[in-house]
Amino acid sequence: LGSLRKFEAVRCDACDHGGWLGSGIDMIIPALLVQTTAAAANPPILYDWRPPLTRGWANRSRSVTCVRGLMNSGTNFARSLVEQVGGVTVLEDRKHMYPWVLEARAQAAPGASVALVIARHPLSWVTGMRKAPYFLTCGSRAPDSPCWLRLVWRHGPGEQAEREHLDVKYGGVVDVWNAYYGGYLAWSRTRYALIRYEDLLLNSDRTLRALFPGAHHAQQKRAAKKHGHARSFADARAYNLGKRWRAEKFTEPEVAGHCARANATVLANLGYTCP
Repeated sequence: LGSLRKFEAVRCDACDHGGWLGSGIDMIIPALLVQTTAAAANPPILYDWRPPLTRGWANRSRSVTCVRGLMNSGTNFARSLVEQVGGVTVLEDRKHMYPWVLEARAQAAPGASVALVIARHPLSWVTGMRKAPYFLTCGSRAPDSPCWLRLVWRHGPGEQAEREHLDVKYGGVVDVWNAYYGGYLAWSRTRYALIRYEDLLLNSDRTLRALFPGAHHAQQKRAAKKHGHARSFADARAYNLGKRWRAEKFTEPEVAGHCARANATVLANLGYTCP
């Protein structure tokens, strides 16, 4: 505002009103401030809350819950909420691993445990992977740029642990999202609940009560991420629920390219539209 105020006494002979710049500034600036403040306080919400998608969840013990999900999908946030539910032990071992790999290792939902799988809108997830790619390497940001997912983990105790490798090539970054969540939707041999990160931002209490009847927890109001870039709770809501990432992080051709690769069946099952 200071930079504008210093021009208040400048004559504007070319202006339509033919007067001084200050004569319009005093009316325009307060109106802009009101509009900007209102927009910041009430960001648009482009989602409706959806109940969790469950398979074998209600009929099994939920006392041990394994948090699963792709990197940058909201697993830390979900864990911080579930840890507040009384009587529930939260496990994170191999939380980013693909379901068919977990199945091969007999670790999909070990023992009496169930898997809580977190999904995030594919384009919003892409922006997270750009900042913290973890085990994913892509040739460029183009929607059809090939990507390689390379995971190395240990199986077994101490120095005797065997190193296991996963090295898979995908035609584009959204194909990784398709494969992971499509894998869970097509998988009938494990017990899980699949929830959206956006629903936790909308109403985490309602989501947890749907998963754990009678659960009580404190509403999360802070970022849960302990590494990388963590947004505040308010900023995470505005960024994701208002799909602010569309204008801030993508060109329209990029949006069209990524959405063309997104699996329509997986999007529909999770209640997403693209963009």
